[in-house]
Amino acid sequence: MRLKPALRLKAWRESPLLYLLLPETRSLADARVELRWIREELEEREVLRLCILRGQKGLPLQYVLGNQPFGDSLDIKCRRGVLIPRQETEEWGIKLARTLRKYLRTDNSTGSLRPVNLFPRTLNHELNVLDLCTGSGCLSLLMAEQLQQLSGYYVNIKGIDISPMAVALAAENLNRNMHLIDSNVHVNFELRDLFQPFPTESTDLIVANPPYISKVNYESVYHTMSSVRKFEPKLALLGGLEFYTRIFDIADQNLTKAVVCEVCDREQMLDVVNIASRTGWKTGHMTDSNGIVRTIVAYKTRGSEAWSWMSELFD
Repeated sequence: MRLKPALRLKAWRESPLLYLLLPETRSLADARVELRWIREELEEREVLRLCILRGQKGLPLQYVLGNQPFGDSLDIKCRRGVLIPRQETEEWGIKLARTLRKYLRTDNSTGSLRPVNLFPRTLNHELNVLDLCTGSGCLSLLMAEQLQQLSGYYVNIKGIDISPMAVALAAENLNRNMHLIDSNVHVNFELRDLFQPFPTESTDLIVANPPYISKVNYESVYHTMSSVRKFEPKLALLGGLEFYTRIFDIADQNLTKAVVCEVCDREQMLDVVNIASRTGWKTGHMTDSNGIVRTIVAYKTRGSEAWSWMSELFD
């Protein structure tokens, strides 16, 4: 929809910089907010150039500013070539961590995990989390921030990605936020192809935001914004059910207790449910604050240590 000439004129009279941002923000109020953020984060000599890139070229704001707040206090560095952290991912990640904190208590036998002898005596339990297709590392670091409150646990979080650029940025983000993470949490990132042979390793929980946009939806202006197609990495966006099939193969190989994956929509979620159900996973889904199906949640009923309480996340 075209902007009204009166709105353009009003923006110009207030500030030519607002006028530059308006085509992308679509409202004067949002343009004011973005201009304030740009001025707060960048040197004044850079402001004009980046307002042009943002408003006239469609460069995402996170790439303009170079960072994105995430979780309670994380500061995630953003760089072209690596997927921008999304609010939807942050939302379900926090909800998942809150449920883990509720049930994985050292005095709660239903959430009991394997004893740990390699760490200080105060850390009597171990929780191993695998973050597949980690990108900027935002989800791994969110889990680290939120799960450090698990008293009595050593939390080990591993993020993997096929992109060297993504793994390098994730490592930078770990260093950038290390001061926020307690010593009972260990995070590391590895360069690895999801579809190559995968090592069998102890894994309690798999989280993933894999590439899930079909080619048809990727090319459709109704499903994928032009700025996403133009500036964000196709490698991190274009994919489908092959990723979910592989994720559940890895989960079965590692005797994983639970899997939480982001999905495109309800239709895709139902397809992933069919994949998970083939090997006995109990499944449900989470919706976001707008009522949109955003994740599939799955757990295995394996004896006394089954995480059946994961069903509390089902919407």
